[in-house]
Amino acid sequence: MNICQRINAIRVEVPYLVKTKKVESYKAITHDEVTAWVRPHLIKHGVIVCQRQVDGQTHSTGKQTKNGSPIVRYDAVYEFKWVNMDDPTDNIITVFSASAEDYNDKAPGKAASYAAKTNMLKTLNIETGEDDEGRLEGMPETVTDEQLINLREICESYSLPVDETLKAMATKAFKVKKIEDLPLDRFEEAQTLLDRKGKKAAADATKN
Repeated sequence: MNICQRINAIRVEVPYLVKTKKVESYKAITHDEVTAWVRPHLIKHGVIVCQRQVDGQTHSTGKQTKNGSPIVRYDAVYEFKWVNMDDPTDNIITVFSASAEDYNDKAPGKAASYAAKTNMLKTLNIETGEDDEGRLEGMPETVTDEQLINLREICESYSLPVDETLKAMATKAFKVKKIEDLPLDRFEEAQTLLDRKGKKAAADATKN
């Protein structure tokens, strides 16, 4: 079989994957889950996928962790070569871009993993049980996992009950069901509110 026939055979065998990981207010499927499902079929049909980065840029987000580490956004473009292992000259190339936010050197790795996952899902036409385009349309961007960690760290630094404090702030101050639904553009406001609450609690404790 040529490379297109081999890819089509894999499409037949891996028609559907279920999103299981909870990310903020929606479900996703991880890079490792996709790899675990697809890898045996790549081996079975003699297909090798080679990933090569063709572009990449780091941008400052102006955000940082509580410890002062700058959070950056990494934008990159990757080329994927799907190779027929019995005839390496028989191959096709797909190209995907990806972006990721994190601190230190973690963002490039996350972007590479996201691009690899997207390449597998889109090239093999694998369904994942949720309409990504429909989910994103009209929905405000919410805080990232790193920002949620930062809010928890602020609570802990003032010895505030973390889950109780964040839940109360989400529902009362920002009118959302849970802190994961906090709009991204109100993150700094949340930091300020927590800092103010923590300082007040510390002052009250000193008086008593």
